[in-house]
Amino acid sequence: MQQLIPSAAQCIAIVSFDDRADAYLYNAAFALLYGCGMFNSEVLDLKRGDVAVSQRTLLTVLGARARTLPVPKGASERLSILMQQDAESGDDEFVFRRGHRQLDGPSVAAELKRRSAILGIRRPLVTTDLRRAFASHMAAGQVPAEVIAAMMGYDSVNSLDRMLMRPAA
Repeated sequence: MQQLIPSAAQCIAIVSFDDRADAYLYNAAFALLYGCGMFNSEVLDLKRGDVAVSQRTLLTVLGARARTLPVPKGASERLSILMQQDAESGDDEFVFRRGHRQLDGPSVAAELKRRSAILGIRRPLVTTDLRRAFASHMAAGQVPAEVIAAMMGYDSVNSLDRMLMRPAA
């Protein structure tokens, strides 16, 4: 599949839909994919206790790629809307898989495809495209490759280079 790195404007548009009742749910998921460079599985497995809100929202990602991530303001706002709806839920409750909210890989892929078509993007985006956009836009902003790789859960810059399909350093 040809690599596509959506522009910042396209990414912001993807996370800003309001055309259906559950748009806020997908907006928050897509905002974390693009705003934090998280894997789709990490977003879907996010629990309320993994989110710390103080001066700045931080996410704790557990598992093989454990790390703590700062959440950009726009993504934080979308996540806050989602979390306020279940303010009395416990820390061990999933953010995106609870009650009537049941996001999974296929539903995320289908919604991203739908939004891509509405925005006129030449081929449907996949979640990796949002991660790739995160990395590309951070690199364009002169963020060191080591920092980007660590934020994305990579052990080395070489993994980041492979994802961006550029020659290894």
